Amino acid sequence: MQIRKLAVFVPLLVVLLLSYPSPALAVEPVPAKPRVVILPFELNAPSDLAYLKSGVEAMLASRLSARGGVSVVDQYSVRQVLEETGSAVPAVVGPRLEADLVLNGSITGLGEVISIDVRAVRLKGEPAEERFYATANSPGEVIAAVDQLVVDIGRQMFKGGIKGSGSEVRFGPIGPGSIEPEKGAAGATENLPEQSLHPDRLFRDEEKALAPAAAVPPVVTALPAAPVAAGTLLGQPVGVAAGTSGPLQMINRSQSLDMEIQSLDVGDLFGDGSVVLVIAEEHHIHVYRQDGSRLVPAGELPDPPGYVRVVEVNLADLNGDGKAEVYISTISGNQPLSYGYEWNGQSFAPLFEKQSWHLRPLNLPGRGLVLAGQQGAADRPVTEGIYIMTLRDGQLQAGDKLPLPAQVNLFEFVLADFNGDGQSEVATVDKDGDLFLYGADGEVLWRGTEKYAHTVRYIGPASGSATGDKVNRNVPGRLIAADVNGDGRPDLVVMKNPSGFSALLKTIGSFTGGEVQFLAWNGISFIEVWNSSEIGSYLASYQLGPAPAGRGSALYLGLITKKSGLTLLGYRSLVATYPLGEMAQK
Repeated sequence: MQIRKLAVFVPLLVVLLLSYPSPALAVEPVPAKPRVVILPFELNAPSDLAYLKSGVEAMLASRLSARGGVSVVDQYSVRQVLEETGSAVPAVVGPRLEADLVLNGSITGLGEVISIDVRAVRLKGEPAEERFYATANSPGEVIAAVDQLVVDIGRQMFKGGIKGSGSEVRFGPIGPGSIEPEKGAAGATENLPEQSLHPDRLFRDEEKALAPAAAVPPVVTALPAAPVAAGTLLGQPVGVAAGTSGPLQMINRSQSLDMEIQSLDVGDLFGDGSVVLVIAEEHHIHVYRQDGSRLVPAGELPDPPGYVRVVEVNLADLNGDGKAEVYISTISGNQPLSYGYEWNGQSFAPLFEKQSWHLRPLNLPGRGLVLAGQQGAADRPVTEGIYIMTLRDGQLQAGDKLPLPAQVNLFEFVLADFNGDGQSEVATVDKDGDLFLYGADGEVLWRGTEKYAHTVRYIGPASGSATGDKVNRNVPGRLIAADVNGDGRPDLVVMKNPSGFSALLKTIGSFTGGEVQFLAWNGISFIEVWNSSEIGSYLASYQLGPAPAGRGSALYLGLITKKSGLTLLGYRSLVATYPLGEMAQK
């Protein structure tokens, strides 16, 4: 009886399965995101507010793509069409760029009050034109004004998607709030998104991750053009992708090392894909691999002569053979002497030695990785001018001079397109620990109000000469440009020193309690998006790089702890490793 029932049931089940559409066949192709074009805004304001124009345009682009899930056309493409057509009319420019929506407008400054007017023209589906307004009572309120504009544009122009475009746009939620009003007991309540998202939430919540803004091809005046991805460090992408585990995981702390760290860097020295740390003391250089929480010796680099001090060590694969070279900058009095080594399969062979240049690998937007150099002089540690170096027969030769402000020195700056305008800005720290951002025209765009990147390292002879001719200059902690929040633009990684320290007290104790900060440019200033929290030791050096396990990226900190005066060893050091999640794919 059971067999008879089964014989009837099985054919019926087969028929039902065959008549049901296959899920694979039922899946519809993912529609393309609606395209938004932002035309240049008109500025009706004094010249000292000129920075608002590119800042507002960039903020609109990043927030629309983040909150609206739309694709914002990059400004390079927009400029090309504007030049070709000779027109800024949305109905002319939009179709050339296959735009669903075109935005243009004006920024007006009346005293401290700033008014932003936006005209939105919808070209596809049901054509429509709307105007949106927002007011900021001071430059500091511009971010909130732009956020309000984005919310209003999203609700009005993207409600239910752009009809007829084949795509639905879900404008929100983002952050802890939602774009759409929440219904409560008393009716609808506005719940606007936060002005900026902390990376902790970006890493932890994939649904709240910001979509990258459209990239603008970087351009550096007077340098040959060759595209380089924003957010790269020494040729490797180090931006932290959204939707991965956050940076506040358990921090890896190495064993104590009987040394005083001057500088560290990380990279693939042996060409096997492994992460290696190179740590420099004043007179010794160590190579380590990480084995869990322990640093294990992994090779020996030649020690420089005893009459020089190591200033900085850097790793970079400049010759493109898959192995990072080691570049060591040292100094004797005012005389720089630099060295370069590369692993040859058996030992670290010299590329050059005792070259009279301060050296540093530099990632130039528009050109890529280069070796930059600056000379010293008999009476001072640096002379004006930073040059791109070439190596020939073991000798370094100076090439093109970099277009930098005259007051900027080799170890004090980083170049990147922080504001997304297609040109490189210069972030720099001066000898007093003040942080500046210079525009492509050399004008100061921003100056910080706190102290940054100061260390006990210096170039030049020791101070204290009775004749007053022994001038030295502080060597700050690294300034790093990397896309850490996933918005498609480089951010600034820098160390902030404790407030109230005296630059005259160049002792390790004077700098205990600093922190590493990730700063994003919002069009007006740098704002903090993440920090390592206060570190209770002297932060001698730090670097972003691949995580030890080979997945994701990490922040490496070289810390010094002063030992008891009862021992002959004055200092002990350790390396702390902050995991930062998956690397951004550029």
